[in-house]
Amino acid sequence: MAARRITRAAAITAAAFLLTSQPGLAQPQQEPGSVAIPPPVDMNRKLVDDTGAPPTNVTYTKKQVCINSLTDGKVELANKPWGQDTLRIDDAHQFATGKGQVVAVIDTGVREHEYLKGRVIKGPDYVSKSADSTEDCDGHGTEVAGIIAANPNSAQIGFTGVAPDAKIMAIRQSSEYYKGTREATAEDPNPQELPAG
Repeated sequence: MAARRITRAAAITAAAFLLTSQPGLAQPQQEPGSVAIPPPVDMNRKLVDDTGAPPTNVTYTKKQVCINSLTDGKVELANKPWGQDTLRIDDAHQFATGKGQVVAVIDTGVREHEYLKGRVIKGPDYVSKSADSTEDCDGHGTEVAGIIAANPNSAQIGFTGVAPDAKIMAIRQSSEYYKGTREATAEDPNPQELPAG
């Protein structure tokens, strides 16, 4: 009986070893030259009409004061982030800086921060009917835009964006600082107040 248990344990161990050390044994083999082919795109399909405005079935209201940047002139960030050195962003700038390019940031909006001066383009705002996409209460969209295109032009700041000469198209599609309640429907007769987006 003990020999049988040992034999069974050895067989299970050997099978597990083979399957983990030789993953090809556990998966069906693919035919040489075969690849996944995506379905064709119907170019005649009607696109969704974009109003460029917040939804009509809910009105979002700002519920908190927007956050602000530390722009008092006392911020010193002289050290480069390790990621910028690891990705060799400065070396990449020898070949391209984003000049003449527009990058859409679909997020919480993008504030016209001093490191993005003159390069933020107002896009649609799907959150507020009274503000625009250059209001960023949450700060996240502005942070993302900075990673893409910040250009501090200061010895006190070690960070530079990946494409420091690119323009940013600000598109606000969400905000935790704006809340609203959708109209009641048969599926949801008592909707709760939710953040925009």
